Amino acid sequence: MTNSKSLIARILQTFAVVAVLILLLSQVTPDYYLVQPGTPLELSEVIEIDNDSQKFGNLFLTTVNQSRTSGVSFLYGLLNPNAELHEIEEVIPPEMDVEEYREMMQQRMTDSQNIAKTVALENLGHEIEFTGEGIKVLELAEDSPAENILKKDDIITKVNGEPIYLAEELVGYIENHPIGETVELTIERNNQEELKTVETKAHPDNPDNSYLGVFIKTVKWEPILPVDINFETGGIGGPSAGLMFVLEIMNQLTEEDLSQGRVIAGTGAIDLDGSVNAVGGVRHKVRAAEAQGATYFLVPENNYEEAQQGAEDIKVVKVTNIEEVQDFLESL
Repeated sequence: MTNSKSLIARILQTFAVVAVLILLLSQVTPDYYLVQPGTPLELSEVIEIDNDSQKFGNLFLTTVNQSRTSGVSFLYGLLNPNAELHEIEEVIPPEMDVEEYREMMQQRMTDSQNIAKTVALENLGHEIEFTGEGIKVLELAEDSPAENILKKDDIITKVNGEPIYLAEELVGYIENHPIGETVELTIERNNQEELKTVETKAHPDNPDNSYLGVFIKTVKWEPILPVDINFETGGIGGPSAGLMFVLEIMNQLTEEDLSQGRVIAGTGAIDLDGSVNAVGGVRHKVRAAEAQGATYFLVPENNYEEAQQGAEDIKVVKVTNIEEVQDFLESL
């Protein structure tokens, strides 16, 4: 009986110590974000088209969950192989506060929706016109090659002489521009038009891509559409669902199911010309897609290797533009 009581006492002491440790850890807020797979969303529940559209329910967008760590979640991130810990500066640029960052990412989500509407409808034979005022400079990164050339609140209207309306469009253009070569930007500053030349540099996180180090947002850009297309994405931000938005819009407006009954997930930012650009968090997204039961995962070519690292049984399909995606779907 004495041994039994002693054992119970030790167990209670252990639980007490663990409870105190958890309580102490919960009061600590390390300067990190916990990044892990999000929940895939069925796109037929996200997109509503005011038309005689049909919904098949086989296409999914994928997300990544990012949350500021507590002591407990920091420990969880250290121990969980499916989670990552990122310093705050790796998630939110030091030049921006949390609210500015969220505003920028929400604007990029709005841009991706409008681009997706345009690309989908143009692929279905519609001619789309636009309204817009350009791209606003929000901040410059500390290492920006545009420092002392561009300023906060400048409005970029052209790149190398060509009109440009979307922040995402400019990001894609710069990323694919040769590193070390100049770009000519037409800007509006204090109601005056000016020409500025900036030499690109290698992106600090993706050395194969060019970089201007400028945080930007679209100003009042919108396509004029022949049909109402509405999105319910909740608090999701950023441009990475663009590719899957295009496919779901096309799927609802065509008679046949583009997925041919397969469960297909994916990620990728979309440009107005239908190009599919690299995004972040792909390893987490492909794991979430596989857990959802998806058979195929569509991914930008530049994210292919990372996606393969996260995949087990799911088939990863690399694409560079919407035409390649359509060719793949037709081959199923």
